[in-house]
Amino acid sequence: MSEEERIEIKKWCLSICPNSEPLSNYRTQYLIHAENKNIPHIIFDIKRRIIKKEHMEGFEEEKELNDFVGFVLPGGRIHKHTDKNDKEKKLYHARFNVFIELPKKGCTTYYDGVPITAKPCNYVLSRSGVDPHWSDKNEDIVPRISLSFGYLLPYWKLNDLCRDPLVGRYANYPLYPHS
Repeated sequence: MSEEERIEIKKWCLSICPNSEPLSNYRTQYLIHAENKNIPHIIFDIKRRIIKKEHMEGFEEEKELNDFVGFVLPGGRIHKHTDKNDKEKKLYHARFNVFIELPKKGCTTYYDGVPITAKPCNYVLSRSGVDPHWSDKNEDIVPRISLSFGYLLPYWKLNDLCRDPLVGRYANYPLYPHS
């Protein structure tokens, strides 16, 4: 995404933050649904770009957490957790997290104990159904703002995504799912 797109998205995100759904640990979220006419088209354009770049056409979108704008407010943090997989279908929860705004102090994000290199205008793949993930406390006065697009993927697709070094993944390794 360009810096101009990031600024446009950031303005919109800050305008919806007061109306977003409160979560634990000084966090909020705003669900992204195509039917919501208040969501700027650029959000859906970014998702389409990721789908195209990552060859995600035809893969199942995650419907429990959905796509969302996530806010980690000052003093907030993401608790250590792993997202739900679909065991019946043998699909693994994965999320493409797109960073819009990052605090300068605190709020480092960890995937499986590894700190990720988060940069505004970039995204990372989280193997959220496999790896425990969390963040440190946001010690800044600005919120961490990210877009999060979720999928349920077969292990072979998650492996392929993790092997591609061009996407800014936090790790480049195969998936060995737990039985």
